[in-house]
Amino acid sequence: MRVSKEQIIFALVILALVLGCTVVTYFYFWAKLEQYARDQQTADHLLATFEEFRTTFHDVKPKVLIEAIESRVQPWKDARDEWGAVFHMDGWFDRFEPRSEEKFPKFWYDEESTRLLSNLRVKIIQTQPNLVFPQDIYALFGVPRLEDWKTQDDVTEEVARRALAKLSYGITLFERLLDHNVLRIDDISLWEARREPRFGEWVRLRTSGLAFSMRLRDLVNLLETFSAEYRYITVDAMRITWLRSWWEPQLDVEMLLTQALWIPPDRRPQQPRPPVVAAAMPPGQPGAPGTPGTLADQLGDRGRVQEAEPGMFAKAWKWFKRNYLYMN
Repeated sequence: MRVSKEQIIFALVILALVLGCTVVTYFYFWAKLEQYARDQQTADHLLATFEEFRTTFHDVKPKVLIEAIESRVQPWKDARDEWGAVFHMDGWFDRFEPRSEEKFPKFWYDEESTRLLSNLRVKIIQTQPNLVFPQDIYALFGVPRLEDWKTQDDVTEEVARRALAKLSYGITLFERLLDHNVLRIDDISLWEARREPRFGEWVRLRTSGLAFSMRLRDLVNLLETFSAEYRYITVDAMRITWLRSWWEPQLDVEMLLTQALWIPPDRRPQQPRPPVVAAAMPPGQPGAPGTPGTLADQLGDRGRVQEAEPGMFAKAWKWFKRNYLYMN
């Protein structure tokens, strides 16, 4: 029997299709079996962890355990909140009026800053008309004028609010010196708030540099006023130059004054927490065991499920998909 050319081609096509289907099916199910083995390994790990927890917390009621933990933590929280009341600056930053909706932020800033400085000048005239001080209060406190924002159209309410808060803080310091009969003010330098490692994320410290002239009696009263206030306020450094005179001595004082502000929990920077469900996810996916930053990585090898090394068939199947299936 003679086989024609068409029959040979047909047989080869059928054979190629059969082989192709066999290879695809074999490698497909092989990959599924490998995935199943990894899932089984994850399930065994979770089951072992569950058994460990059940043994550790045997006959322990969750409500009783939570109450025991809270009984230890709550006194510490109460003490923390009580001391938090010391770290405040009430009335130092919020001397300005809130912005209405129809006002642009920079015009609102100009209006409020002008009002605050006008009130300060009125108090100077009423209490110490002969006071010598820098006339440019904006430059003294390091806050911008409206002219500095003329070419800026992106001045937000937050930017204007921060500038007004800094201006309010500087004016409060200025008035504290006025209340204690300051004779001359040379400089009031306002530093940016900073974080101290010993306070963590709870407290921000703000230091100010003061240079002024005052009589000895008034300086003592000023320091006693600071020490009597129920707030965190310290004099970190002070240099005094004694000016001899026939009358009550006049002192040139340079001082570093530090205050602290309590940061509520809702305003603290939040640290990203590792996902608790990471151990239940298939290995190799984001947040799964073995991924940096997860709970399993913090626990070490005890909390990590090792991913199986791909076999020879799996590597061949990946090569086949990359070079043939995806190309077509």
